[in-house]
Amino acid sequence: MPPPINVQTTVSSNQSDFRLLLPDPYTVYQLTPVTPFDTQKIRFSVSVPPETTSVTYYIDDQPVETVRSEPWSSWWALTPGIHQLKAVAALADNKTETSAPVTFSVVSFVPPDEQSPSGEVK
Repeated sequence: MPPPINVQTTVSSNQSDFRLLLPDPYTVYQLTPVTPFDTQKIRFSVSVPPETTSVTYYIDDQPVETVRSEPWSSWWALTPGIHQLKAVAALADNKTETSAPVTFSVVSFVPPDEQSPSGEVK
């Protein structure tokens, strides 16, 4: 499904330095039988304010990993489904900032002869 047209994102002033960089919103990833499943991963990355002490990534509101140093990124093994990613930054003054969520999808491999003629991903 393509991203919505004419979407505007508003970021409050206290979150202007903190946002998800990867993955891009509405990206669809597909698992492949050609590569071992445990190596099929995507990178999470954020832009952080200078006083950041840690970043915790959440998939579907479940913590995935806490990163405590630059480059503030993490790798996640692909799991089929529609997922929502967010990140929470802990700051030196004991405050936290939460990123806007990013939705992406992971689909299982479908052999070409079983794919929908329309090209629609299910």
